[in-house]
Amino acid sequence: MKLRCGLVLRSLKNRSQREALFMLLMVLTKNVTQDVVGGAFGMKQSLVSRSIESAAMSRLSQFVPNNLGYQHKTRIQIQNHTVPVFNEILGQPPSSVPIVFDCTYVYIEKLQDHELQKKTWSVHKNSNLYKVMIGCLSDGYILVADGQYFADGNNNDATILKLMLKNPLMLSFFQPRDYVVVDRGFRDVVDETKSHRIEVLQALNKLEQKMQEKNLSARFSSQWIRINLVDLSEFPILTMDNLLDITLGPYQLKQADYYNNRLNKEPNIFLHKIEEGFTRAKYLSRYSREETHQV
Repeated sequence: MKLRCGLVLRSLKNRSQREALFMLLMVLTKNVTQDVVGGAFGMKQSLVSRSIESAAMSRLSQFVPNNLGYQHKTRIQIQNHTVPVFNEILGQPPSSVPIVFDCTYVYIEKLQDHELQKKTWSVHKNSNLYKVMIGCLSDGYILVADGQYFADGNNNDATILKLMLKNPLMLSFFQPRDYVVVDRGFRDVVDETKSHRIEVLQALNKLEQKMQEKNLSARFSSQWIRINLVDLSEFPILTMDNLLDITLGPYQLKQADYYNNRLNKEPNIFLHKIEEGFTRAKYLSRYSREETHQV
């Protein structure tokens, strides 16, 4: 592994650059305690703590600015991450750059500090966590990760985006006809975002809306008839390029093999008896044997 943080992270007599970086990676990827890390490297916990802190600071000063943030890619590089069908579906010019904003969570253990315990407790997730606002390009590339924010009621999605709008780098990033895509949780900050000349499109699942209007819920099983794969002979054959466009990136295709293997073993494909063109498939969840998904 090539280390790119030599200017900040120095080797010591009792630990090297590489060891400090591996300690940090163990904590981040394996969620182990510093005592476990110390046992693995044969070092005292105090040295482990200082090493992890030094490695984290070096990553923040050297690695992160080159791989995350509004300035780490050129305009042309960013446009190369824009999937054409994304702008086409949303009725935007081909040169527009969309960013999809939403929060993710970093789960943490229960804190002894009562004040921090209250601020990091999420009623919605029933756990202690921090929020991080992720800004993705339309092919799934993570452009920016802003945070961390407390999980209490003072930091909902709209509030976090409102704070982000004070960042001059963010405001200078957007050019005319660029836009952000958000869900209903951002409705209270839409007007303020537009005041900065940033167009806002709120995600709307038109198919789901149409199914609700026509009462086509999968719960009404009498409306659906089970069919075989051979009954879908008129379904268009899609190339890999077609699938990459439709799925807005490669991640979904990597997951598709698992779901399709299960579907081939246990065909659960249904055709609506009345509304022409409505087909649904029932998939088992990858996380739970009891949970299913309707597509």
